[in-house]
Amino acid sequence: MIKNTSLIFVVLLLMHITLPATGQSFVFRVLANKGDNQLKRSSGEIQKLKTGAFLNKGDQLIASNDAYIGLVHKTGKTLEIRKKGTSKVEDLEKVVDAKTTSVTGRYMQYVMNKIGDDGVSDNYRKNSNVVGAAVRGTEANGIELLLPVVEDKRITSFEQQLILRWIPESGKDSLFEGQTFIVTITNLLGDDLLKEETSDNSIAIDLSKLDGDTELFLVTVVSKAEPEEELNSVVYGIEKSALDAMTEEVRTELSSLKAELDLSRGIDRLMLAAFYDENKMILEAMRQYELLLREHPEVNDYKAFYQEFLSKNNMLNLPENK
Repeated sequence: MIKNTSLIFVVLLLMHITLPATGQSFVFRVLANKGDNQLKRSSGEIQKLKTGAFLNKGDQLIASNDAYIGLVHKTGKTLEIRKKGTSKVEDLEKVVDAKTTSVTGRYMQYVMNKIGDDGVSDNYRKNSNVVGAAVRGTEANGIELLLPVVEDKRITSFEQQLILRWIPESGKDSLFEGQTFIVTITNLLGDDLLKEETSDNSIAIDLSKLDGDTELFLVTVVSKAEPEEELNSVVYGIEKSALDAMTEEVRTELSSLKAELDLSRGIDRLMLAAFYDENKMILEAMRQYELLLREHPEVNDYKAFYQEFLSKNNMLNLPENK
């Protein structure tokens, strides 16, 4: 059953949030940061900008030439800064005041809670619970599907679009070099519904283009090689469900959230991923994180948010170079 989040985050509908650790209020918090950006405090002190920093009235952001700064306002409104220059917090607040939100603020705290003292990566390393191959079983040979470790190897997809990723088993990274992979999706009778080759380590799948009468798809990934050199993943089941399997309240909240977000901005896509994550819609959250990494490959904080999500859900580490 999908978790009802409305009551959990109702306090975030307030227009002002107080920080329990310091007793101080904030105007913005930095959720993503790339570049040699700086923060000038109202006291005149200039410091290096860090992910997780709280911005207050009187502060100024000094963005570098290659800046990417993702901010969330105390109300949950989001803002991206990409241009070099200095911006007063009061001026930035005027920009977000023009936006209307009613749902986004509920997921602001969920995202903020993932940030430790030294950023997102610090937090996921402290709480990492990554499951090794011994737990995942011995059916795979060289290829690990980036999917949750569950006994029946089955997961539910609530939406038609998903992105499937695979990574090398621990210690077998070199086996992936120069490989072409064959992704096969069948029904329970073994009939091929999709068979596609790719040199990438991921593939976008549209379940609506497969057999509409099939409720459970079986997916496997193998390398295109001679049998004695072939790599393969486990066979994993993807069970198709409809959005109406959600409660009416969650469906309404999702619709309202999408209407508030601008998914051309990474910080907004992060909020959508947080919605799916909180509601235990694993495949949907993964798709948003995958899109986030594809659209903003230079922002390491987004990769760290994704890794925190994977670790929390007992999945594997992302490759260091991806």
